[in-house]
Amino acid sequence: MSVTPAAGTVDVPFSIRVTGLRPRQRVTLAFSGDSPSGATWRGSQHARANAHGVVSLPDDFVLARMHGPRSGLVRFPRRVRVAVDTADAHAAATAQRDPVSFASLRSTFESPLKVGFFAEWDRPRGVRHHTAILLFGGSEGGLSLPQLATTLVSHGYPVLHLAYFGEPGLPQLLERVPLEYFRRALRWLAAQPEVDAKRIVTFGISRGGELSLILASTFPKLVRAAVGYVPFFEAVPSPSNPREPAWTFHGRPVLGVIPVDRIAGPVFVAGGDADGLWQSGLSVEMVAERMREHDRRDLTALEYAHAGHSLGEVLPLQVPVSAKGYGIVRSQYGVLDLGGSPKADEAAREDAWPKLLAFLDRLGP
Repeated sequence: MSVTPAAGTVDVPFSIRVTGLRPRQRVTLAFSGDSPSGATWRGSQHARANAHGVVSLPDDFVLARMHGPRSGLVRFPRRVRVAVDTADAHAAATAQRDPVSFASLRSTFESPLKVGFFAEWDRPRGVRHHTAILLFGGSEGGLSLPQLATTLVSHGYPVLHLAYFGEPGLPQLLERVPLEYFRRALRWLAAQPEVDAKRIVTFGISRGGELSLILASTFPKLVRAAVGYVPFFEAVPSPSNPREPAWTFHGRPVLGVIPVDRIAGPVFVAGGDADGLWQSGLSVEMVAERMREHDRRDLTALEYAHAGHSLGEVLPLQVPVSAKGYGIVRSQYGVLDLGGSPKADEAAREDAWPKLLAFLDRLGP
């Protein structure tokens, strides 16, 4: 038995391989481990060997099937043992999964008075000339993605986590936000020694997913690739005032179908067909169609049949969530129905996350 990688952060799935079984043999994999508090966690999964007597489970989120105390802050076991027993043999292996280490990153606040934008600048210690990410959230405003930012840093990426409204010195509504603001942030990011200016990725969620595609198609000389989770394929008006645009460029409204074919490099989009907020699954289809029409094949388009807008939480949660009232949230725009279900949304995040990391890895170090 082997479990790889042998060490990683909690968002990294396990790849499990068992050999030496009989063809088509059924086995049960048992998972166990102790949390930092000493509490025991356990779980299991049934599997069947292939015709060669091999069980292979790639990108498997074992932690999602382990059960332990769930009062207060969830503390997963850091060292997980995977075992399989048959009538005549036993095999086991262990792997380490740790939280993001804040000692391994540097973080500084960048203010509008200092640099002209509002952001947290997070980067791994000692990194130079690396693929970097301009990260932003959606219509909630502010710096809403700190966990995602630090997790991306743990994978080696410098991240400029940007707010574009709802913070001091910024517009207080998602209304007439100038694209020049983001261009300033992109140019600043390109000038940092940790960053390869030719490999900057825009990464946004929801309205930020829309924005990521807009920025990459508007500034192809500054943006190498674009990531959009639960995006829309069009630039649509402000959520607080439909008579006003959300975005402007040179003072003019930015509206209509986003010309994703103008993006300089690869595109990653993920959406859910059960999205109750807007049609992110259909938007993924529309982005893919436009790319194909322009003979663009550098696209990862993930559409999940039963997932909702909470696919945009991006990181696999790996914890049980009640279905009661799921997807109903109160916001500054009223009560919203995000659609989806706990099971479908988690399955979509677990499938998409390793594919996103592979997409970023292909851009180079």
